[in-house]
Amino acid sequence: MTDAFEPTQPDHAAPPLPRGGGAPDPGALDFGRYQNIQPLAKGGIGQVLSAYDPQLDRTVAIKILHPDRKSNRTQITRFRQEARITGGLDHPNIVPIYDMGQLADGAYYFIMKLVSGESFAQILRNLRTHAKELGTPHDGTPLLASFQKVCDAIAFAHAHGVVHRDLKPDNLMRGAYGEVLVMDWGIAKKIGAPDTAAPDPEPVSDSSTEIPLPIDSLHTLDGAVVGTPSCMSPEQAEGRIEDIGPASDIYCLGVILYQILSLQAPFRGSHVTQVLARITEGRFDPPSQRNPTAHIPRELEAVVLKAMALDPDDRYPNVPDLQEDIQAYLDGRTLAAVTYGPLQLLSKWVARNRKVCLAAAVVALLSGTLFGGLAWQMHLQEKATFAAALRDAKDHRDRIDGTASLRAARPVVDPATGVERTDTPEERSQRKRAIQAHVAAARALDRALQVRPEHAEASRLRLEVGRAIGEMALQGRDYLLARQAFLQLEGLGVTEKTIQQLVERIDRTEQSIQLHRKDRLLSILEDLSRGLSRKERPRGAPLLPDYVFEAVSYRDRQTVEVLAENLQQLIAKAKTHAKNTTWSQPERDRATFICRVLGRLGLPECVEPLGRWMKVVNDHELTVQAGQALCNTRHPEAQPYLIAVQTRIGINTPTWRQIEKHFDRVPEPTGEAKPTTANAYSNRGHARKAKGDIDGAIEDYSKAIEIDPKFAGAYSNRGGARQAKGDPDGAIEDYNKAIEIDPKNPNAYHNRGNARAKKGDLIEA
Repeated sequence: MTDAFEPTQPDHAAPPLPRGGGAPDPGALDFGRYQNIQPLAKGGIGQVLSAYDPQLDRTVAIKILHPDRKSNRTQITRFRQEARITGGLDHPNIVPIYDMGQLADGAYYFIMKLVSGESFAQILRNLRTHAKELGTPHDGTPLLASFQKVCDAIAFAHAHGVVHRDLKPDNLMRGAYGEVLVMDWGIAKKIGAPDTAAPDPEPVSDSSTEIPLPIDSLHTLDGAVVGTPSCMSPEQAEGRIEDIGPASDIYCLGVILYQILSLQAPFRGSHVTQVLARITEGRFDPPSQRNPTAHIPRELEAVVLKAMALDPDDRYPNVPDLQEDIQAYLDGRTLAAVTYGPLQLLSKWVARNRKVCLAAAVVALLSGTLFGGLAWQMHLQEKATFAAALRDAKDHRDRIDGTASLRAARPVVDPATGVERTDTPEERSQRKRAIQAHVAAARALDRALQVRPEHAEASRLRLEVGRAIGEMALQGRDYLLARQAFLQLEGLGVTEKTIQQLVERIDRTEQSIQLHRKDRLLSILEDLSRGLSRKERPRGAPLLPDYVFEAVSYRDRQTVEVLAENLQQLIAKAKTHAKNTTWSQPERDRATFICRVLGRLGLPECVEPLGRWMKVVNDHELTVQAGQALCNTRHPEAQPYLIAVQTRIGINTPTWRQIEKHFDRVPEPTGEAKPTTANAYSNRGHARKAKGDIDGAIEDYSKAIEIDPKFAGAYSNRGGARQAKGDPDGAIEDYNKAIEIDPKNPNAYHNRGNARAKKGDLIEA
């Protein structure tokens, strides 16, 4: 028995699910269009899988709750909150979330970017091994730039009212091209919101028991103590949930900087309670004492100690202030966290004005000893830095056997097939590894040239590496990277004319591909216009899904422009004939092709042409195609077009019901004008209910009733929302009111019958 209104949305609280006995085979799980499911990593609460998305030709990551956690309401709430919080933080240094869903057995999952690279934890382990094998002092200052990007992400999150609460090296990733991403927002918290990391009904640990903890344990604890033992703030360690805020993340950033500088954790112990006790008491050695052989600048140690102050009021007031002190160190300026003596201030000035000081030393003999000693110390340091940079560059280049085939120019179109040439999976993997190694070598050589700008061999190697990066990127169609690589050759013995020729070569290649794609799109549209079922069409020619798959791979604005122009022809016909419009099968195929491609390109420019088509089309099948395409854009600007068609065709029609299944993919528009009429509030209530926001829908329907007390539809709609929320008595009350206002409203009678039946009152139903 179903309602005559609209499908009942699931409540926000997930239903109890059967507790699984073991981890299922990832390949046996059904994630819709995602294929080739493989396990990647496993944590205390969730597991991460890799999957291939055939529609967008990319590999993504899927995070899913462990089978033994999927019936735990607290973990479900926390898991969904992680997806929502991370999805709402649109920042270059925060891992992007693409989608969220639910498996047939009720388990929740979400889709996110697959990050390739190394975690900070792995980087620190490698540095520890490197320092031990070579017997050289560790210097963590080259990692400060990456640490600043972590701070950028946390500052952004704090500005949007979100606290991470589990910052640690394992949750920080550095990609192949130097990009840094903050991961795992599983216990993140909206400031002022209820705490989703409250103790579970079945706590993970009992405070009366000492749990063995490895020396470098980095496991996130559930229960009242939220976070990772060796990386949490004192207020976290004491379980003072209400006191955890931005200052707690600042403390954790201090812990991470401590490990970057010393390669050691500040707190250790044989069990959890011992570690937590040391944290709450603030008992830890400064980084320079924990690792006396490491190169740890006194100023950076002061930054660590200020960030890790026991009292939150003694820490940095915000993340930008912490970043400012680190940048001041890099610039040779004074730091807010450090107290300087006169000689130290002079040394700072000398470091920033080295050339002036060295020139003055020749004249000022009395200052010669001081400046000479400083110059000699800088010379020794520069010599060691230069040698290490050259060694790193050679190590990175030696990882790749050869790049000649990856750099060789090839035609845009495969002459054998006439189809646009693309790398095979093996070629993509090989090219990616080669570019990563060369980019790392280029960074090392740049460090060397900062020390000795005129060194001929370093300049020659940098030129060779840079040109290889540009040529490999060009053949892999990463035009931005290719352009950057070629432009960076300036000053390495390459003339301006040569660089200009290299850049023009990129432009010609890109233009030729764009021209080919445009011709190909026009050819596809022409084939569709002539009809895919015509007799003279070759057997084995591409079908509509083949064309969609090919066009979606282009992902450029030119594709949007070509398809929008062709769609305009169909729009003109619909406007001319209105409801009397009849569509041939070729026209239907064209409209379907254009809608499916625009819906999956992932570009905001796709919304407007789809919206214009949605306004005029009346055919059931074509309206469903257009509506689903607008939902698939996942862009907030699609919602007004969808609400308009919902009003035009009716919320109870089969056409809208098919569109509504995908409506929750559309984010809520930001900055949208507040409704002013009863109809506007009712329409927004439909949108909220379709997205699962039952409370918001009830609020909007109530506002519509307040404006227009005789609005029978608003009463009936609020009844449906109340029924979806599990309030059958309230639903029946609203249906009664709707029938009182409009006794000929069949939907209200039908829905009231359903509500009574669900209460067990079958005779009244």
